[in-house]
Amino acid sequence: MLIQKKLKTRKITLQKNLTQKPPVINAVPDQIKQVILNMLSNAEQAIPKEGGQIKISSKLLKTRINIDIYDSGTGIKNKDLVSVFEPFFTTKAIKGTGLGLSVSYGIIKEHGGEIRVKSLPGKGTTFTITLPI
Repeated sequence: MLIQKKLKTRKITLQKNLTQKPPVINAVPDQIKQVILNMLSNAEQAIPKEGGQIKISSKLLKTRINIDIYDSGTGIKNKDLVSVFEPFFTTKAIKGTGLGLSVSYGIIKEHGGEIRVKSLPGKGTTFTITLPI
């Protein structure tokens, strides 16, 4: 709900494909919500103009759950991919603090998970969060 109004204003569609019966994970709910909100906010900001798409999906594996967050934005240059989780690093034209992905990375690591990123410049970006169940 926190990002829904911004997406609607910018005509960005949010497509959800989540597992019907989410597994139980041992986590601090507010921290996981913070990570997801940060990822959705980054996805929205990566789309440079009106229109575009964000997809959030989850896939249940044997002992883990994967959460993919894709945006149809500008993508991240290959040279920047290695730095995206470093504190104070940002690729945004309007500078943020550069802490969102770093903090999110730390939260997920503390929960025994990991975050990975795949991106194609001009095609979009997918962040994958993996958490143990």
